[in-house]
Amino acid sequence: LSGDTRQHGPVEACDALVAIERHSGITPIELHSIRRQNPELARDAAERAQIRAYRQAVAAAAGGKIAESLQRLKAMGAVVECSLATQVERLAEEYVRHYRGKASVLVVSQTWTEVQRVNEEVRCQRRSVSGVKWAV
Repeated sequence: LSGDTRQHGPVEACDALVAIERHSGITPIELHSIRRQNPELARDAAERAQIRAYRQAVAAAAGGKIAESLQRLKAMGAVVECSLATQVERLAEEYVRHYRGKASVLVVSQTWTEVQRVNEEVRCQRRSVSGVKWAV
């Protein structure tokens, strides 16, 4: 098993990882270096700089410096502020903007209702941009 028991609270009745940590006597192994954001995998110098900046934001968050991390992410343009009323529309706009730039895009939502609303808006905006009619 892998995971971080300090992140998202588990459902207590089925939390195998916490049970193993507490009762098995097995010592967990911790990773202390950031491996996901690798500047060497960038396509060009601009992307390499962006990955380095993102890596610094991740390191700040991992070190408990949440305000600094958020400030770094905002400076990169990685945080888009909006109201709850416009959240789905803004998310779809950002999705389409990145998609048109040939970026790999993943949207994560917390509830099935939100997933459906976001998917519907993304499809709507992609249709309007491309002029292609999609089967829904």
